[in-house]
Amino acid sequence: MGQVSMNMQKNMKLGTRFLFLAAFLAVVVVIESGVVIVNSQTISDQTSELNERQVPILNKAHRLKLAVVQVQQWLTDISATRGRDGLNDGFDEAENNATAFRELIDELKALDHEHASQYQAMLPAFDAYYEVGKKMAQAYIDEGPAAGNQMMAQFDEVAAKMTQEVDDFLADTVERTAISLSEQQELADSTVFNVSVGALIILLGMGAVYFIMSRALALLPGLVTELQHVAEGDLTSSIEVTRGDEIGELMQGVLSMRNRLLEIISKITDTSTELSSAMEEMSAIAMETKSTIQEQQSETDQVATAMNEMTATVQEVAGNITNTAQAAEQAHSETMKGEQVVGHTIDTMQQLSGQIDSAATAIQQVAQDSDSISTVLDVIKSIAEQTNLLALNAAIEAARAGDQGRGFAVVADEVRTLASRTQQSTEEINQMIEKLQSGSKQAVQVMGQSREQAQTAVEQVTSAGSSLAAISTAVGHINDMSVQIANAAKEQSAVSEEMNRNIININDKASHNVASSEQIAVANHSLANMASELQGLVAQFKI
Repeated sequence: MGQVSMNMQKNMKLGTRFLFLAAFLAVVVVIESGVVIVNSQTISDQTSELNERQVPILNKAHRLKLAVVQVQQWLTDISATRGRDGLNDGFDEAENNATAFRELIDELKALDHEHASQYQAMLPAFDAYYEVGKKMAQAYIDEGPAAGNQMMAQFDEVAAKMTQEVDDFLADTVERTAISLSEQQELADSTVFNVSVGALIILLGMGAVYFIMSRALALLPGLVTELQHVAEGDLTSSIEVTRGDEIGELMQGVLSMRNRLLEIISKITDTSTELSSAMEEMSAIAMETKSTIQEQQSETDQVATAMNEMTATVQEVAGNITNTAQAAEQAHSETMKGEQVVGHTIDTMQQLSGQIDSAATAIQQVAQDSDSISTVLDVIKSIAEQTNLLALNAAIEAARAGDQGRGFAVVADEVRTLASRTQQSTEEINQMIEKLQSGSKQAVQVMGQSREQAQTAVEQVTSAGSSLAAISTAVGHINDMSVQIANAAKEQSAVSEEMNRNIININDKASHNVASSEQIAVANHSLANMASELQGLVAQFKI
């Protein structure tokens, strides 16, 4: 457990340690300050209590005892002088002291509510004591020493009781005042002790800071020595990282730097050796490159001739493609016009189809109305038949009536004639309605066929419009591709000319490369010398 604690302390950051220590000291200071403030406030409250209550109560207690003694003294003086002229003011003085006693009692009750009942209980005893004293003094004056001496014993008894009661009250007041002073002194001693303990803890904290800093700084000379070894090129030494704080991180950084330098020096050594070998190979390659560049220069001349011929061919192709693009543009324009005509045709056919649908709907409505009229005619025909029967019955009844029913028979005959004519008219209307219904049905069939044919025509025209649109799109694509090909041919012509110029430049640069390859060989020799010098520098480090 102790080893784990030591490891935790080593791995703890210095900042964390100082933070914990500062926090601990801050807590101690806050606690000590709180204790001191509380004790100081308590002392202040007790001091106020002493100044405002205890000391005034103690002073009034002494004055209370003095008033009792003064009453006894003045009454006793009257007993001795028997109230002779010039010595008869004892009663007044005794009354003044008695009044002072009562006023002190009232003041004590107002000042110390806690013991008000105790103060109130002293008044009856004082009144009895005062009355006996006055009687005693008056007995000395009126009846002489014999009567006064008899009262003196009773007065001494009540005076002793009164004095004892006042003394007890004074002693109690003194004791309470002493207790308050003792508590105040204890608080003052406690405050001094707490301040001393706080100061001691702060001193210990400062000692802990010094101890932590001294232990951390004790490792720096070793780090400086290690850095001096690295600066002198000695990479064989090493340090052991035993801490996890900032000093440990610094030690780890120095160790990482040493390891990284060791790795870099090793790589530089290997690289310089490989560089020397590579320089020899580059010299041989430079010679081969020079020969290859000379061959490339000869072949470049042949390529320049071929590029001139290709440039002329590309220009001719570009002219033909331009003509093709113009023809495709004209075809695209005509196709667009045909597409517009087909679009108008489709709109007209769709309008015609809609009108045919409206006519078919109207004819169907006529057929329905004809059926309704037939129903009405059937009702009229039924009414005419019934009217005919009623007229026939009326004629029979008129015949039975003889001469009296002759006029009624004429009316019945007319009604029957009208009924017959109504039946005939109804039959004729019915025949006309049947013909109208037959014609309406044929018209509905014809309009249905017309509508189907119109829809078929719309679909065919729409298909034709779609085909024209596809053709227009295809022609547009052909036109676009022709334009693109023409542009590409122009660009290719420009590129071929550029390539021709570039090949001429390449030919010129090939000649320049021959000279550069000779310079490369010289540079390779210089690099080989530099690699040797680099190996010499790296050899100065100890690894």
